[in-house]
Amino acid sequence: MSATTTTPSVSQKKLHCSFCRKSSEEVKYLVAGPNNIHICEECVDKARKIIEEAQQTVKTEN
Repeated sequence: MSATTTTPSVSQKKLHCSFCRKSSEEVKYLVAGPNNIHICEECVDKARKIIEEAQQTVKTEN
C-alpha cells in the first residue's frame, strides 16, 4: 500500500489574518490580498482608526 500526499485546496486550508493571526473561524470577514496575505475586519478597523488619528494630527499641526 502506498501513501499519497495531496496539497489542500484553498478552501481546505485554515486561513488566518496576517496581522493578528486570528483564524477565519474567529472573525466575520477575512479579505484576501496578494501573495496569500489576508486581513480581518478587526484589523481593517484598527488601521482605519490609526489613519484617521494621523490625519487629525496633521490637520491640527497646520
